[in-house]
Amino acid sequence: MFKRLFTASLVMGAAALAPPVAVAQSAIFCADRDTVVARLDERFGERQILIGLTTKTTMLELWGSDDSGRFTVLITNADARSCIMASGTDLMIDYPEPKGLDVGN
Repeated sequence: MFKRLFTASLVMGAAALAPPVAVAQSAIFCADRDTVVARLDERFGERQILIGLTTKTTMLELWGSDDSGRFTVLITNADARSCIMASGTDLMIDYPEPKGLDVGN
């Protein structure tokens, strides 16, 4: 019984410490954040549209261009390494009207 419990603990512990394979395999391009951001700005005219924490050490960023409609989704870790997870075209952002304001009437 002890051998089975010990073996199961080792296997589960190793699996928990392994890097997330799915994220690493699905990334399009990874580099330091300054390089990625400079490329998005210079090549595609994209700017940061939103940012949010997914964990204490990882943030999700959406970059996009109003002119071209292009967008890029970045995941950035605490070491300032960013990976492009998705990119595309025809970005449309629907900003809701603030409640309680009389706009245009």
